[in-house]
Amino acid sequence: MRTADLEVRRALRRKLQETPAFKQTCLEAFYSRLFAAVPGALPLFTHPERQHRMFALVLDLMIRDITDSQALAREMAALGRKHREKGIQPLHLKAGREAFIAAVQTGCPALTSQEVAIFADLYDQMTDAMADRARSDRPTVD
Repeated sequence: MRTADLEVRRALRRKLQETPAFKQTCLEAFYSRLFAAVPGALPLFTHPERQHRMFALVLDLMIRDITDSQALAREMAALGRKHREKGIQPLHLKAGREAFIAAVQTGCPALTSQEVAIFADLYDQMTDAMADRARSDRPTVD
């Protein structure tokens, strides 16, 4: 990653850390938008409190590892298995992407288009890592 990109990401991390209620606002906006887009996904979320903690944890990881996407990918590998076990499908991840991008913009309205693009890229890297892990965990058929 170029030095200029690193500086933008570090500045974004500071901005988010200084934004009051960023995580809570993102969480509420994300699930609201996701379930509006894919109402059939609601039954997959059987433990809302656990889901909310996991969302906050993932958001913390994204912010912490904003300059190290490989570290984020490693962290997300296990989450991929859990999503597969719950029945999360590519349709859910696509709707999740749109909901997530809208949620971070709701949580921090001062984000620039470049900063929003960073979050979109992080989401894509995260879901790619999750999908890779979910595929590698599938039993093979002989």
